[in-house]
Amino acid sequence: MWEEQKQADYYLHISRTLQEASVKMGLRSALGYVFTPEERKALADIQEIFFPGQALSEDAPHAVLGRASGILTDAWAGVSAAYLPPVNELRIAENAAEQLRNQPVHCGERRSK
Repeated sequence: MWEEQKQADYYLHISRTLQEASVKMGLRSALGYVFTPEERKALADIQEIFFPGQALSEDAPHAVLGRASGILTDAWAGVSAAYLPPVNELRIAENAAEQLRNQPVHCGERRSK
């Protein structure tokens, strides 16, 4: 029982980190900033962890963060998931999401209008 609760809490923790990163990256996108190669790699890594074999969206690449967060929130709530990454891959996703979340909003190159 305790182990299941600990695992559920871990899913919720990562879900929140992904959601916070999603908000930050969405704000950067809305303000017209171009994602850096490091940001694109972090997003692609998360995409591959949660949705293996699917391409990252060109229109809104940060949308993968919200989708991945939803999967973990469902897992936390006890809803069975079609695919839930193993813990070692969740740690990779967590680290990538933390890097994205910790990016300053105003940095880098802006898209031309």
